Amino acid sequence: MTLLQVQDLGVTFGGVQALTDVSLSVDTGTVHGLIGGNGAGKTTLLNCVGRAVSPDRGRIVFDGHDLLTLPPHAIASRGITRTFQNLALIEGATVLENVCVGHEPGAHTARWSDFFPGRRRSLLQTSATHVAMEALSQLGLARHADERIDGLPYGVRKSIEIARALCARPRLLMLDEPTAGLNGREMADLAVALANIRSGSVLTILLITHHLEFLLRVADRVTVLELGRVIAEGPPELVQTDERVRNSYLGTA
Repeated sequence: MTLLQVQDLGVTFGGVQALTDVSLSVDTGTVHGLIGGNGAGKTTLLNCVGRAVSPDRGRIVFDGHDLLTLPPHAIASRGITRTFQNLALIEGATVLENVCVGHEPGAHTARWSDFFPGRRRSLLQTSATHVAMEALSQLGLARHADERIDGLPYGVRKSIEIARALCARPRLLMLDEPTAGLNGREMADLAVALANIRSGSVLTILLITHHLEFLLRVADRVTVLELGRVIAEGPPELVQTDERVRNSYLGTA
């Protein structure tokens, strides 16, 4: 069943057409890859789904609801969370504290829970800690829970952001370049972690990556963008077999 439907999406920035008539369907419980060269419009598309960018035209339907009728702050409550290309962790805090920030309905509990009476505060913190530890365990990071963010390897820090996004118990998780800066071992570990996450819940993932080997390992379907337009969609193997995709994404050599 289709969970996310993007129809004829168009976005213009200062006269530059970032997306032109982009359409795609993401099925429930799948990993859907979004690939293309720099400037293809991949992050812009995620920003539209997350309502950080308002498209000029088109529709975005999530589980039968038109997302473009909602304000940005209502997107998370619909079951959509994401990570970004750049790390946005709280330096000086522990791994557990960073992940607890993503807890819903107690988002930011680690920072504002002191305003609540004692029992309410305790319940929020207990719930957030439980969900955060569950997310860390799914990503193989539970052993780092009490460590401070400072000094942890880059790959671990990237995975911590994914754990934080999982704390909201999303139905759709959008990952923007989760493999950027990772070495081969870290990418393999992330692929295993994503498989574990999917096996434990009905989670749909829309991800951007430039790493072909990782894409082939985790994706069920792929949409290829070139200069803001969809040029192909299908199984991940099309990146290797479709001539236009190979020319655009891999080069002609």
